[in-house]
Amino acid sequence: MILRNWTISIILAILAGFLAGCAGDDGPSSVAENTPTFEYFRTDTPTSTRTPTLPGTSTPLPSPSPTLRTHAIARGDTFSGIAFKYGVSIPALQAANPELEPNVLIVGTVVFIPPPGTPSSGTPSIPSPTPVNLEVNQPACYRGGDGGLWCFVEVTNSQSFAVESVSGSILFAGEDGQVHNQDAALIMNILPAGASLPLAAYFPPPVPDPLQVDAQVRMVLPLNEGDGRYPTSKIENMAVVIAPGGHSAEVSGEVVLMDEGASASVVWVVLAAYDSQGNPSGLRRWESSQPLKTGEKLPFKFKVYASGEAISQVKALAEARR
Repeated sequence: MILRNWTISIILAILAGFLAGCAGDDGPSSVAENTPTFEYFRTDTPTSTRTPTLPGTSTPLPSPSPTLRTHAIARGDTFSGIAFKYGVSIPALQAANPELEPNVLIVGTVVFIPPPGTPSSGTPSIPSPTPVNLEVNQPACYRGGDGGLWCFVEVTNSQSFAVESVSGSILFAGEDGQVHNQDAALIMNILPAGASLPLAAYFPPPVPDPLQVDAQVRMVLPLNEGDGRYPTSKIENMAVVIAPGGHSAEVSGEVVLMDEGASASVVWVVLAAYDSQGNPSGLRRWESSQPLKTGEKLPFKFKVYASGEAISQVKALAEARR
């Protein structure tokens, strides 16, 4: 929305009153980024979109209270590995899931993840995760046809090593004087060194008009050097066809494994769409459980849709898991 000059003082007064009230209360990457057909231009401040919101300011919004996260058990998961992935102790994880047998994990079972530092009996056996900093852009938000709000925030891994378990939250102060927040997670397991990808969050209706938007990365772990869970993969023969009007883009290509003698049981391809100003406006993931070995090619073809302005550029990342 476009704020007129005569409303600025009123909005600042609302925000000031609200905030005052609150005061009282490892080696080479195992995922290869494909060189897309279009060059990606980054901007730190999103420009106007169909339903633009105010960009975040230098004053962060109040942090929301920690919420209980969940993890769906996948093939190859271990109880200790899940604990390490989310930075919690094994006793705390066991206390949050008393009915779960740590030595018998069933694929698809939902595990409740307590907040890091949750007290529990016993001595934690998981070391504290190594601090990792990611670059976080200002969020770009778009009003959906149902009255909800889609928000995207680009995060960049400027480290010399890949990271995993990237998650955070997007929050905004609304005209109703409340801070609204939603969890936002990367739709890939890992983010390679030097790569960037949006985190997305959806606010279901009714959603007030945002006055101030902010984003935070709350969890990120370094991927240990020599970790064999993710064989190196890349995309070849990629082609992008943007539909007239730019409301969708169809992307096709082939995923190949780079490591000699490698194999994968699951392959993901993620597409991120950007408008002409470099603002993320669409995100989608394609999945295949078809086994893939070195020397083979796995074809894919699917579409990504724009939540905001017309698609101008598309980025693709592939991820393979043993």
